[in-house]
Amino acid sequence: MDHGTKWIAPPPNFYKANWDTAVDKENSKIGVGVIIRDSSGLIIASLCSSISLSPNPLLGEAVAALRASSFCSELGLNQIMLEGDSIAVVQAIQHKDESWSPTGLVIRDIKLCNSACSS
Repeated sequence: MDHGTKWIAPPPNFYKANWDTAVDKENSKIGVGVIIRDSSGLIIASLCSSISLSPNPLLGEAVAALRASSFCSELGLNQIMLEGDSIAVVQAIQHKDESWSPTGLVIRDIKLCNSACSS
């Protein structure tokens, strides 16, 4: 763990959803954690869940990001920033490229959820 990493607040009127996942290969499950804060750092909501899923770390990170995005939507938050530690997932969300892989389809759902939230 990098103890030098510091949380950076989102701009005013935005929310930041930080997400992470843990993969349990033996039981084919992932654990998902999400925490949502406002621009002053106040915790708005959090969730912790377990999902049965193929033990693919990249797919697990993408599913966790989708859960973070859908959680924000469920709460009615429409100005959101997603932040996670999977560079591959974060970059895929930011780029327009599409992939028909299982992870690519989850990324597509994240983009759809985010565009619905911001409109």
